[in-house]
Amino acid sequence: SDALTEGDLLSLIQPVMFGLGFWRMEAAVENFPKEAARLAAANILMVFLMSASYLIYSSSSATTMGMDAGGVLLSDACNSLPTTSEIMTWLQTPSILGMLVWTGVVTTAFTMYMETVALKTLSAAETTLIFSTEPLFGAAFAALVANECLGPEAAVGAAFIIGGCLVSGMDVGSLLKGKDTRMEDDAVETSGVDQ
Repeated sequence: SDALTEGDLLSLIQPVMFGLGFWRMEAAVENFPKEAARLAAANILMVFLMSASYLIYSSSSATTMGMDAGGVLLSDACNSLPTTSEIMTWLQTPSILGMLVWTGVVTTAFTMYMETVALKTLSAAETTLIFSTEPLFGAAFAALVANECLGPEAAVGAAFIIGGCLVSGMDVGSLLKGKDTRMEDDAVETSGVDQ
């Protein structure tokens, strides 16, 4: 159906929260410039707490509603949590342990740490702009490595991302007025030098 689902709404909220997260982290880095590791750890802790909260919410709503908007039984998903013996077996399997270390340490903890360090020199707006290109690289990687077929929707999405990056880098106000602010800035600097 064409109706918006709860998942659609969450997907629309996610980029806003992503940008707000960088904005707040930028302020935290300014206040505590030598505490990048602790700030990244706090960020990871918040992600864990929000994920656990959603798990609790979805499991409690599963008992009252029975199904999510996609028709999947949430109670089945929440009741399929691994047992302690399954976890111990997985931790003894080198390939699974390697995947856990890779996704947990390298692509999550280390990446969040480096994002926090980057906020010392970049603004939240610049950081968000850089990270908004992530789907482009993900799609290109999937097309090259996994032979993923990208359709017209991917091209439209890529055009929107690239367009957003270009517009955010421009001074749209001066373009709409037909002025080049760089020429005005040069004139101000030149007049200041002459005095």
